Amino acid sequence: MTAQTVSTQSHSTSLGTTVHVNGKRPWRVVVIESQTLFRELLAKIIGADKRFALLGAVEGGGEGKNICEQFHPDLVLMEVRQSQTDGVELAAVIIKNCPLTRVLVISELKDAITFNRLVSAGVHGFVGKDQPWEILEEAMDEVAAGRSYFTAELCQSQERLKSDPTGFAKLLNVREQAILSYVAAGWTSRSIADRLELSHRSVETYRYRMMRKLGLANLAGLIDYAHRNGFITNGSVSRATA
Repeated sequence: MTAQTVSTQSHSTSLGTTVHVNGKRPWRVVVIESQTLFRELLAKIIGADKRFALLGAVEGGGEGKNICEQFHPDLVLMEVRQSQTDGVELAAVIIKNCPLTRVLVISELKDAITFNRLVSAGVHGFVGKDQPWEILEEAMDEVAAGRSYFTAELCQSQERLKSDPTGFAKLLNVREQAILSYVAAGWTSRSIADRLELSHRSVETYRYRMMRKLGLANLAGLIDYAHRNGFITNGSVSRATA
């Protein structure tokens, strides 16, 4: 069983049903996290906090997407690294289909490529998994209340990336960056198309456009560019399996 719904002590009775606390409805939360221990820990802590009502804690992006589209939670806590879907794409879909839902990413990935894609997807906050609980709690309050929460370090990294006229953020759009990450990890065009829900022809077109933009003659040159610019080490995309 990968999904769980946790009843809280006084403010959440069942999936989608909440009881007001001090005259104010608690923020309804969905957790999407593949690591069982971390997911269950988040569920337990959130379930005991009267400011929040846990709608569900699920392992996979498909389950998370379904719960979000059914109940439109106030807040989603999610990990970028997903086994069956692209976590950044998932965040973008949730934000698009649930415009009142706020998305806070909790991840061990803090590289420029992943962060740039997340910001472009419209996520409302980011906390590294190496941060203390107090930071995550502060971020949850801020994001659920309608504000943004990003560390100064990540914001500075994003500013440097955007200001570099030769950087990948200036040369490649977000979709191209995503596809290049998969190409660098050894994925075939057909596998990339399946993961990103694109046609095989579209992926091939993106690859051609990237080579043209970067002045590269072939796929080997594109992969070399990806390696030199950190696309293979960003961690949001797993290596292709044989």
